[in-house]
Amino acid sequence: MKSALSDFILGKKGIYGILHIIILLMSLFLVISISIDTFKGIPFYTQSSYMKIQLWICIWFLFDFVLEFFLAKHKWRYIRTHFIFLLVAIPYQNIIAYYGWTFSPEVTYLLRFIPLLRGGYALAIVVGWLTYNRASSLFVSYLTMLLATVYFASLAFFVLEHKVNPLVTDYGDALWWAFMDVTTVGSNIIAMTTTGRVLSVLLAALGMMMFPIFTVYITNLIHASVDPKTGEILALGDGETVIRVSSDTGGFVAACTLAVGKGIVKVTGVSLNQDRLELTVGHAVQLVAAVTPSDAKTKTVNWSSDNRFVADVDKDGNVLASSEGTATITATTLDGGYTATCKVIVSAELEKPGANVTGVSLNASSLSLNKGEEAVLAAVVSPSNAINKSVTWSSSDATVATVTNDGTVKAGIAGVATITVTTDEGGYTATCEVTVIDPNLENPVVEVKDSTAILTFPKVPEATFYEVFIYKYVNGIPVLFGVYTVDAEGNILTGLMSELRSGEQEKIKVSIPELDGSSEYIVKVTAIKEGDGRQEILGTFYSEPFSTSGPVGNEAIGVGEAMIYYYEGRLHLNNLEGYSCYIVNMNGAILDLFKISGINESHPIQYSRGAYIIVVVKDNDRMSKTIVVK
Repeated sequence: MKSALSDFILGKKGIYGILHIIILLMSLFLVISISIDTFKGIPFYTQSSYMKIQLWICIWFLFDFVLEFFLAKHKWRYIRTHFIFLLVAIPYQNIIAYYGWTFSPEVTYLLRFIPLLRGGYALAIVVGWLTYNRASSLFVSYLTMLLATVYFASLAFFVLEHKVNPLVTDYGDALWWAFMDVTTVGSNIIAMTTTGRVLSVLLAALGMMMFPIFTVYITNLIHASVDPKTGEILALGDGETVIRVSSDTGGFVAACTLAVGKGIVKVTGVSLNQDRLELTVGHAVQLVAAVTPSDAKTKTVNWSSDNRFVADVDKDGNVLASSEGTATITATTLDGGYTATCKVIVSAELEKPGANVTGVSLNASSLSLNKGEEAVLAAVVSPSNAINKSVTWSSSDATVATVTNDGTVKAGIAGVATITVTTDEGGYTATCEVTVIDPNLENPVVEVKDSTAILTFPKVPEATFYEVFIYKYVNGIPVLFGVYTVDAEGNILTGLMSELRSGEQEKIKVSIPELDGSSEYIVKVTAIKEGDGRQEILGTFYSEPFSTSGPVGNEAIGVGEAMIYYYEGRLHLNNLEGYSCYIVNMNGAILDLFKISGINESHPIQYSRGAYIIVVVKDNDRMSKTIVVK
């Protein structure tokens, strides 16, 4: 039915023309009626007969829109190009009257101009149709819209300004204002109302857009003319022009750039820099087209792909592989239509070798070094076929131990530091505890009297002050009990527990009061050099554990019988049957825990060099001992 209707309407030359002539007559009726309304003051929009005619005009417009939409091959394109026509075809005034909506006098007056928009748009469409789609149709349509806009604007300006503006005495003044504004020359009539000022700006902007179109049209006429029926082109002068052709229905337009001149070099061929490409999904390559001869006037080429799902190409020849398969990329010259092709083979994206990182480990979990010694830690990234095996090294205390990018650890001052290795992928970590021993440092000595202890430690050359840390054992674990600062002569500067004690020539002696009774402690002393706003740690050393109840031990254990000592790689525990044994490092971390089952028992010690605390506990009985693994 659609095909038969299309053949009937399009096949009969007069049918389609009659439809547009009716629209033209209706448009003229709208223009004349609104003009009479303006000049004579007859409010047509309030008359029922006028409103009925207006309704039927809108129905006819909608009928024409639906008919052409039904016959159009590309319906969405038709809607896009005729959307404004659909908007002006809606009977707004009839809808407002039906529902009884009321508006202010100013808005009501503006609503009267809705038919003007409808009539002007329809007039432009019909005028364009009457040009038989020649190259001049666009110009004629624009010119008609310009004149209609000037006329309608002058009507609105006259109604708004003639009562308040002494320069607008009649319609001729308003028309003069409109033409002078649209030409951007400017008028001596200045709008006094807000709407009038807005119309002045809009007309000037419209003029700046329309007159360049007139210039282009005249230029095209100078260069070439085209027969509207046969499409035959006649060259008239040197230069370039654009030849356009449009369909009778649907508003489809095609264009061709025509170069006219003497001795213009024509294109004779085209070639590509590659005739075959092999790509993986997601990759892109640019093809380059070479037009011959090199001095050809028009070297423009159009790019296309016969399978855009596999490989697509943009206007610059960039080819993007999208999915597996084959595609042919074609370059076509605008002059002469010469072609060159390139076959594109797209394969799946290659699998990346290896796997993701799942962890990291070190060849040692602890190290004991003398001051100045070096050791090498090796990081093992898992799995073995991991793609990214890069790691980053760091030290918790660079004064005690430093580490380089290859895992080389260098011992600094005495103390304990943690070396950490971190994978770049995933952020996995592994650690190694490094204990640095300074053979030249003498350990502090503590003498206990009731709740007071006397701490004696050697002076460290170049040290300006010392920090003293007292740790109290709680359930066999050293917990920080107090901290205070001592100057180079043994004077206590700050702290929780302090009394002034004089220093000796080679050693510093200070008191530690207010200790808890029947408790066990250990002291850490840090020697610090201060200068130029910076602090440098010179060494860290520890005392043996001590107790406020007297010598370390317990009567229940049996003085002289119970014994803890380290010899030739083994820990010996005598007369401590039934006790729990804790092996703790100097940071307070429990390394091992076991039950002592024999009277004379020994256990191998396989820890790195450094100091360790051995604590044995049974009910309320406790004994501790510091050993040094060399």
